[in-house]
Amino acid sequence: MRLSLIVLLWCLALPVEAAVVRLHRVATVDHSLLTLGDLAEVFDTDEALAGKLRQTELMPGPAPGASLQIRLDQIESRLRDDPATGPLSFEGCHSVLVTRLQSTVVSGAGKIVSPAPSTPRAARLHRPLPDSSLAGTDPGAGNSRVIQSSGVSAAQFAQAQQMVKSAVHAYLRQNAPDWGSPVIRPLLTTQQAPAVLRSPDGLVRILQGTQLDEEHFRLTVSPTGTAADTLQVSVRITLRPRILGAARDLPAGHMITPADVKWIEVDDARDGTAQIELVTGQQTRRPVRRAERLRPDQLKPAHLIRKGEVVRVTAGSSRLRVSETFRAQRDGIRDDIIPLISLDGKRTVEARVSGVNEAVRIGVEDNTSGLKVTIGG
Repeated sequence: MRLSLIVLLWCLALPVEAAVVRLHRVATVDHSLLTLGDLAEVFDTDEALAGKLRQTELMPGPAPGASLQIRLDQIESRLRDDPATGPLSFEGCHSVLVTRLQSTVVSGAGKIVSPAPSTPRAARLHRPLPDSSLAGTDPGAGNSRVIQSSGVSAAQFAQAQQMVKSAVHAYLRQNAPDWGSPVIRPLLTTQQAPAVLRSPDGLVRILQGTQLDEEHFRLTVSPTGTAADTLQVSVRITLRPRILGAARDLPAGHMITPADVKWIEVDDARDGTAQIELVTGQQTRRPVRRAERLRPDQLKPAHLIRKGEVVRVTAGSSRLRVSETFRAQRDGIRDDIIPLISLDGKRTVEARVSGVNEAVRIGVEDNTSGLKVTIGG
């Protein structure tokens, strides 16, 4: 009996294994209320618990067509308020950029609005999907026997595929420019190719369409531009991931500002970043060409304060700020705590580096003579 009690108490004393929450770099949603599953991957030995955690409501998302940067500490704070979440272990990024695309459907009125997928752009690009899950059989590049049995050569089938692809590209450029340059794959059947090739000018017109799931659309197209001559074509549209790149040529040693970066589309985002706060304020190790992705190995923390420079030091709240000038006693990068000395050499303080020749006071200084007081912004 005593042994059983000891074993029971020992089991109860074992630490509870925490569920793992791995935050995404970017996420795209089609709804207004964000859940943990929208922003992160959730793992637990109890899949039922993991599923419940993914459904945990966190906060309102961005407006349609807008983006919102959400920090990890905001997510942690919200989850701490929910006693049902249990112990959690956080991995991955320190923040996630959430984008909510405008709802769209291809219609005869010439508008395409499509519900934005709820998974990150990078994840969608690499997700395998069946090539012919929607309409007939997609013969693929090597199945020449199937193509020839329909009376269409492999070259003609490729031409029909390209005609539909060009029509979708043109349509998206006009009606959904925020989709960028997605990967488009028409899922034509061998029976549809001859109808597409009937176009007298080599162009296909999109008259109407419907989004079937995250990446698949069914379009009503017309080879001749008339409503009497149409066919239903399935198309797979995959958004390419967006990361930060150089907006212009940047020399080695340049400190990056928001004006130096822009969004670029890539096929593989694994060595890039979509978090602007990880790029701005950094210094380039080597020259970076315009439109080149900004990778962590290209950057290093920039010295925002140099030893001997005059630094503006502030303390207080956003409404009541006290500021004074000191001289730095050593170099500092962002968030470094450095010693400073007053210009008359009589007082020393410590401050956290917050910008170029700017720092925020650490601790309280009794002697405030000579300080400048600023009210408001």
